[in-house]
This record gives sequence, C-alpha cells and structure tokens, in this order.
Amino acid sequence: MNRKETEKKRPMRIVPRLKLRGTQLAGWTPKSYPVEPYRGIIFEQDVEIPMPDGVILVADIFRPAGGEPAPALISWAPYIKETERLGGAPFIDECGAIGFIVKRGYAFVRVQARGTGRSGGVAPDELFGPEEAQDCHDSIEWAAAQSWCDGNVGMTGMSYFSVAQLRAAATKPPHLKAIFPYKSMTDIYRQGLFKGGAPYTGAMEMLAAFEKLKPPSMPALLRHLLSYLLNRKPFLIEMSDAAANQRKFRKFMKLKPPPELACRNYVARLFDNPFDNDHWRCHSATSNLENIDVPICIGTDYGAVGFHLFGAFELWHRLKIDKRMFIGPPEYTFPWSNYHQEMIAWYDWQLKGIDTGYAGLPPVRYFLTGANRWESAADWPIPGSEPTSFYLAELDIDPLKTQLLASAPPAASSQSFLAIPSTSYYVKGIEKFEAQVLRYRTQPFPRDTRIVGPVHLHLTLSATAIDTNLMVRLIDVAPDGKRVKLAFGWLRASHRTIDPARSNPTEIVHDHHAEAVKQLVPGVPTKMSLSLTPISNMFLAGHCLLLEVGARPELLCSEKGEGYDMFLWDPVPYPSRNTIHHGGDAPSWLQVHVLSNHEEPRL
Repeated sequence: MNRKETEKKRPMRIVPRLKLRGTQLAGWTPKSYPVEPYRGIIFEQDVEIPMPDGVILVADIFRPAGGEPAPALISWAPYIKETERLGGAPFIDECGAIGFIVKRGYAFVRVQARGTGRSGGVAPDELFGPEEAQDCHDSIEWAAAQSWCDGNVGMTGMSYFSVAQLRAAATKPPHLKAIFPYKSMTDIYRQGLFKGGAPYTGAMEMLAAFEKLKPPSMPALLRHLLSYLLNRKPFLIEMSDAAANQRKFRKFMKLKPPPELACRNYVARLFDNPFDNDHWRCHSATSNLENIDVPICIGTDYGAVGFHLFGAFELWHRLKIDKRMFIGPPEYTFPWSNYHQEMIAWYDWQLKGIDTGYAGLPPVRYFLTGANRWESAADWPIPGSEPTSFYLAELDIDPLKTQLLASAPPAASSQSFLAIPSTSYYVKGIEKFEAQVLRYRTQPFPRDTRIVGPVHLHLTLSATAIDTNLMVRLIDVAPDGKRVKLAFGWLRASHRTIDPARSNPTEIVHDHHAEAVKQLVPGVPTKMSLSLTPISNMFLAGHCLLLEVGARPELLCSEKGEGYDMFLWDPVPYPSRNTIHHGGDAPSWLQVHVLSNHEEPRL
C-alpha cells in the first residue's frame, strides 16, 4: 500500500457537520442499549465499484475507525455527491447525516449512479430505470463482500435515495436485509412529474436545474470545513413556499442554464410523454412492488404533498411483508436530517439484532395535529373509523361568501368560479364580483373530533371549456379565524376516468393513459372524484372544517413556514366558468373518516 492510500484511510480530521433537525422519533423512545465508543471515521473518496459490464462506478465511503466489520448503508442517487456535505442546501442534499450514522457503527456508502458525476458509463435518459436498479443491486452485493462490511446491508436517504431503495429491493439482492424508505414515491408519473394528469411544471424545472450538474472542483476537506459555516440559518432551506420554490429554480437556471441533456429530458417528459404509458411504468416502483421481500419501515409526513405522501400509502396497501409505517407532522427542510434516530433504531434491530423495542411497536404510528401528539393503530385506514360525508350546499347566493358543508344532502343549487390561466390578462377588479375559489365550511364541531384517514371529494361539475383544472385544499379554522392547512388535491378534468385496479383505500387513482382521457362537453354536468392527501387532525370544539375549491394553483398552495413540500402545478388550460352542482340529482360531497369513541394507544 503506497503512502497516498495509507493517508486516505486515516481517521478524518474534519467530519462533515450536519446537526440533526426536526422530529427524530415517531412518538416513542427506544430501549437504552450500549453503543460502541466513537473512534473516528475513515473516509475513502471515489472508491471504484466495478459493474458486470465493465463500467466503473465511484463511491465515497465513510466507515468507523477500528477495523471491526460493520453493517453498510447504501446511499444511491444520480445527484452529484460533490455538491453534498456542505452543511447548507444550495443543492439537493438528501443522503443523510453521515457523521451521526457512522458514529453509531455503520459504514456509509454514497454511490454515484452510472454516467453521472465521476462514475463511468452513460446515464439513462430517464430516472429510476431498470438498469439503474440493477446497478444498485450490484453495488449492494459489492459492499457486502468488502472486508469492512459484516455482510448485512441496508439503505438510507430520502426522496430519490428512497425510491432507489424500492427499486433495488425489488431486484432481491441477497445481502439487502431491510430498507427504510423515508419520503418515497411509487409512481413517477402521477406522484412525481404530473399531478392529476397535468404537468407538475415546478418539479420538472427543479430536475432541469439540478439533475445533470457537473461536480465542482472543491476538495472534500474544504467542503467539510464549509459545513461548519453553512449548517445554520440562513443557509438551511425551508421547502414550503410553492411560489418561492418556483422562483428560486428559475433564477438559478438563469444564472446557470441547464446542459443539453437536461433540456432534452425536460422536453421528453413534458411534450413527448404527457400521458401515462410504458415509459413511465418502466421507471416506476409500482410496477414490481410485490417483489420486495425484506422488512420495510415506511416513513413520511403530512407535509409531503408534493411528491412523497400517496406513495407511502400505496406501499402500505400493497406490500404483504413485515412492515411498519409512521406519518409525522408537516416538516420539510434541507439537508435531510430528521428521523435519523428512528432509522438507527430500526437498523440496529434489523441489521445488528439489538432489541431496541422496535419489535413491540404498533404497525402504524401517526401524528395527530390539533392535539399535537402521536397515536398508533393496527392498520390504515384506522380500524373502527367511520366514513362520514359532508355535502356541498349553498348558504348564500354570493359565490364570494363561504358556503356550507352540510351533514345531509341539500336541495338542488349551484355555485360557480372562474378558472383563469395564470398567463392570461384579465381586467383587474373582476375578483370583487367573481369568485376564483369557492369555500365550503362545516358548522363548528360541538366537541373535540378526530378526523383520521383518507379524504375523497366527489363533485358534479360543468364548465364552459372543454377542459379545466381542479385544485382543492382542506383547512382547520379556529373560532378566532386562525387557519391550519391540512390537505391538498388536484385533478385535470379530462383525466377523471378512475382506474379501479390501481386505486386503494387511501387514493382514488385515475387512468392517465391517452385513450382514457375525456374532454368535457361545455355546459354538461359531469361527475368526477379525486382524493386529497390523507390527514390526522383533532378538530377542537368550536373549530370548523373548511374546503376550498378552485383552479389556479398559486391561489391554493402552501406558504412559507408551513412545512409542505410543494411546487406550482401547470396553469389552467383554458379560461372557463366552472360550476359546482349541489344536491338533487347532482350532489357533491366530501368524505372523511371520523374516529368515534375510538381509543388507540397513545405513544
């Protein structure tokens, strides 16, 4: 071994700084157990991982000093690893808090995907493809064979890194013993790049800005030093203001225009594949979820409405294996560092055989907003919860006034709102006379009421255009007027056909194939249904549930500091007057799940 190689394997002088932020445990405390004393971290940069076809991938490896083999956690993505470990978040940094993980006795292996960064080969045109899943499989088996690994492998990271866990697990690597997909998604079309059939343009712009970045010429030591400066406000990004997120990425692309391949990928997604098809199926975990056979802990939070909420529930409903799930309060920050203590407790049990107390936890844990406490259940939807309908009804002929969510079907009536494309000029002042958002509110709840589970909206709608958007929002309104956003939903009306084979108790899944698209007949009332993101909320006595229905995403999105990860949706396709029909032969109603006299154990 030459002097340079010896120096590479000395303990790191500067460990990347990433303080744990946000919620760390989903409502419980692990059993105390001895932890090996920290003896430093060995850092090896750009370690070569040979693939069967001769292509060389590279990985940064961080492992405990001391020589004892340890379980390995694979962190996989095409995002450039050299833009991570800065402590702040000018770029995507979702792989995890390396110092925290390695200090607890794990080797952290950050693999750079094929054709990206300094890894060899040609990058595939689209994300999450089968070739990438096989590369990840082979990297897992390579890590398990190394002298510093004890043969037990898990995976780490959120978002893209989390989807990689699902794709790799479906290939059944022999040494992959468990996974912890936090904020994952199962369907790249309906959860990732399109919403209700309309392009999720903000997400596409984010990918165009970052997916093909080249690594900066910054030494690792300098990056790690900078983390001590940048791992604090104002450098920590709060990804919760949808409109601001869009502006940030557009500003970044003006400063650094995307390379040709990123632009071509953007065009292929938006213009060449606007409908669900074999292209999206091939690149989605949903196509082979049943192949996953290792224990899984599914993690998400109620703020993950932009990408990562419905996928967690599809995993829960479809996987028939040893599984746990937790859903936390809205919380979205970069770099990723929440729920790390949860992850370590999971892997200490699964990979090290330590009794952390995880085996005795209920299958489902969820944070009850309003009461601000964790509760648990044996399944999802919660056994014993009662589907309850609130009917949209007219309370005032003025559409600018708040209407009623009634407990019984009302008499026939209707209200309309304008769907105005954001690129259209319209005469200022019409908003004084015409609504762009309709609001429906329940009577104040007479007692504390827990609403936990799926949320479905069934509408009878007519429009003056051949297509339109629907965007809806659910809010808890206090007697003093304070509003807390709870859930969001979206649908392009022409994509209203339901796919019963892929729908599940939590999500009404629509058929987004081109042949299933049906334009509206102007003026004809048409039935359509959609799911809002699920909720668990205690409506305190005197509070109301408010439903908002409109078309323009900028009027119904999240705002800064609310903990939601959102980008703006595609603008309304046509100017339209959209009419919601109430009662009679054309009812519209909201269905939620109420926990009535239901007592699950609190955590």
